Formats: sequence, structure tokens, C-alpha cells
Amino acid sequence: MFLFYFNLIVRIITSAMALILLVAVRGRGPGNFKTYDGLPWDESLSSKIAARIRRKKACNKCRKWLVEAKNIYQLKNDRVKLIYNVGLQAMILTDKGNSGKSLTVFWDKQEQCVAGFVNNLFNQIFDYICTKFNNYTTYNNIALILKRNFIVEEVLPAKANEQVKKPENPYIKQNEEVVIVDKDPLTMIDINTARAEELSKLPGISIIMAKKAIQYRTKNNGFKTIDEFFEITKLKPHFRQNIYSALYAGKYKKPSDINSSDGRIIDF
Repeated sequence: MFLFYFNLIVRIITSAMALILLVAVRGRGPGNFKTYDGLPWDESLSSKIAARIRRKKACNKCRKWLVEAKNIYQLKNDRVKLIYNVGLQAMILTDKGNSGKSLTVFWDKQEQCVAGFVNNLFNQIFDYICTKFNNYTTYNNIALILKRNFIVEEVLPAKANEQVKKPENPYIKQNEEVVIVDKDPLTMIDINTARAEELSKLPGISIIMAKKAIQYRTKNNGFKTIDEFFEITKLKPHFRQNIYSALYAGKYKKPSDINSSDGRIIDF
């Protein structure tokens, strides 16, 4: 009987030590940055109180890596630095290694932006990052959660003998194709004469959207402006900014006139 209880106690102690060792090893990771779904937010008093309590808990959890100033929070370790300017509602992420990467997010550039809300998604994401931040957190860990939730502006490292400029347009996402357009009219696309195949090659425009635009163009004797074309195709804002300089609205020609002049056939 004594031997039975002795073996039982030894097994319990061994299991407990193994569990403690597992937790200690897992704690050396960069932080479990999963997808953050967000909480409901509004301007109610209870929502503001909840936001302040959450911020206090988040800051206490990352106190070792946090520097606070007037309306500015700075999270940093040996690998990455994140600055959150509360007044401007902006986050600036910098890789402290040799990659030269940096990323900026502005709350007022987001589609879900509502000014004045204390408990908004922007503040929630920062608090979430604080709870996961540790010595092993990297640039990619934080960049991933920011890209999943916001439209970001990222500066990638320069190649050899090549200088990378900061994107002028905050609506352009880095994982989407950026079109560099020569503004020579011979290389630009006339939305009043282009075929569906030509329009569908533009970023964000499918062949169905292109045919719908051509049907509207035929019925209304052409597009008067590029903005009118965007409204019909319902193109997203960051695509509009990207391809605006590649388009122009020339003089509209009826399909019969186009066929007789250059043999082109409009595809409906």
C-alpha cells in the first residue's frame, strides 16, 4: 500500500514538473498573435470605462517594454518598435534589424473609421498587441495583425543601388499590384473606346464589371468623367487611386463608327 501511494505521488510531481517546463518553453515564443475579431464599440459611458480598464491592464502586462509620454505609447524590444500616437490616431511600426522595413496605419484612412469613439477597433488592436508583446516579438508578428485589420502604408527595403520612396497614397495595400503609368496618351486607356478585355486587365476590374461598363457606355453615349466610370464599376477606393492616372475619357464613338474606322468590335 505504501509503495502504491509513493508511486502515485512521484507521478503527480513528474507531471507537474513537465507541465511547468512546457509553459516555460512556450513562453519564450514571440507571442500568439492570432486574428483579432474585435469587440462592439460605441460612445456610451460603459464602453469608455471598459476601454480605459482594458488599456490599464494591457499596459501593466507589457510594462517591461512600454514607454509612455503625453498621448504617445512606445513598445520596443531588440527586434521591433511600435509607436502609437493617440492624438493623431496613428501607429508606426519599425523593424530594428537591418531590413529597413517600416509600416504606418492611420485610423482616419480606414473604411470603418468613426471619429471620437474611445473604444474603437484601433485602440482595441493596440491593447491586444500589448498583451502579446514580449522580448521575442518581431516586425512580422505585429505587421500581420495590422494588415489583417487595416489598410496600411508600408515601406519595403531598398534593393541594391535602388532607392525606395514612401508611397504617396495611403489607400494602396502592399500586397496589391501597383501600376506605374506613363502619362503618354498613346499608352493610356480611353474608357470610351476600350474593349472589355482591355478594361478587365486593370487591377480590381473583372470581365463582368468591364462588360457592364460597356453596356452603360453604349446606352448613355459614353462616360463624361473617370469618376462616372468608377461609380458604374463600383471599384474600391484603393484601386481607384491606383489606376486613376492610367485612364482618360476621350470622345465617344458609336460601335458602328468604330467598326468603320479601325475594325474594332465592341464586346458585350
